[in-house]
Amino acid sequence: MPVSSDLNYLIQGDGLPVILIHGIAASMYDWMSLASELVHNGYQAISLDLLGHGDSPKPDDPDLYRFENINKQTSQWISSLKLTIPPFLIGHSLGGLLCLTYGIEHQDEVQGIVLVDPFYHSAQLSPIVRMVNHRPEIWGKAMEVAPTWLIHAFAGWEIKASHKISDSYRQQIAEDYKRASPHILQIPKTVPDLEEQLSRIDIPVLVIWGEDDLTLNPKSFPALVDSLPQAIGRGIPNCGHQPHLSKPDLFNRLIMDFIANYSVKSSL
Repeated sequence: MPVSSDLNYLIQGDGLPVILIHGIAASMYDWMSLASELVHNGYQAISLDLLGHGDSPKPDDPDLYRFENINKQTSQWISSLKLTIPPFLIGHSLGGLLCLTYGIEHQDEVQGIVLVDPFYHSAQLSPIVRMVNHRPEIWGKAMEVAPTWLIHAFAGWEIKASHKISDSYRQQIAEDYKRASPHILQIPKTVPDLEEQLSRIDIPVLVIWGEDDLTLNPKSFPALVDSLPQAIGRGIPNCGHQPHLSKPDLFNRLIMDFIANYSVKSSL
């Protein structure tokens, strides 16, 4: 299966590299606040648009949107960066799954991982996401015809958390949703369950989640922490699936503390 080498990405700042991987139907713009904070603190922020998202290619072939291909692309893209310092990986939702998979396959090449409401098992999916997962082609058509204003109105649809996401971020969520390929909805139905391999990731991991997540079952995140040898967890109250957008100040502080505590100083 062909692998695109033309993924859109952005490198900001210098120092220890931190790779930022967004979730489904999002883009690198999810990380604007965190990237700015990383650069301000002397780190290098590297963010990308996954295939079918943002300004990356959007081929009209559903088979290219299988998780195995998305994962292979991401891994090859990281290798193409030719980093001289092992990076930290930060991934949200689907991006968390990509980080976990990379950690399993390339553990010696990573200093630590931050997982934000990560998707790692199909049993996590909420009923509405299961419905989309069952008929992705129908919901893909709905993505194409839905007006941006309607998506903006429901952006951050998590009942207890949506009002906490700023209007500018809600607008960006809507625009990212509209410009994504409808074929991205093929990805969730092809993801592997990683439960049996999680114990292999023996590096520092921080798991952050919104306690009111309605996309993935929030009870699944403490279980993930327990399955990882060096993981610590932080649930955020009154927060949904996107804590990096709804609670950016707290979220950024947690990230900075984790990297400062677990980075290998001698590598710099």
